[in-house]
Amino acid sequence: IYSNNLPGITRSNENIIRALKSRYHSHNIVYIAHDPHVKARDYNLTELTKDFNKAVTDADVLLFTTNHREYYNIDLADLKKRVRTPIIIDGRNIFDKKLVEEKGFIYRKIGEGSKKPY
Repeated sequence: IYSNNLPGITRSNENIIRALKSRYHSHNIVYIAHDPHVKARDYNLTELTKDFNKAVTDADVLLFTTNHREYYNIDLADLKKRVRTPIIIDGRNIFDKKLVEEKGFIYRKIGEGSKKPY
């Protein structure tokens, strides 16, 4: 949801966050967002952490909506040990479907996104 590799959020992204937060709340979904670039003042929109491991530990679903540089080098074997349910929804074409599935994840891609920009 955040702009890749940039601090803070844009107004359009803020509106998306508010809509998702409302929808999640109405379905009793608990979530933690990860963004290594967001500023402290943006934290009031959602529970947000700069600690990737905190965000993924015991997660039921991992939803990647921003292609931050850090996401292209994730150790999938280690990630699988941290999550409760190994499901990745990739909205930015970050992961190689075959590799992710070989590591034991259920993988769904939303759109194509750009091929590895880094």
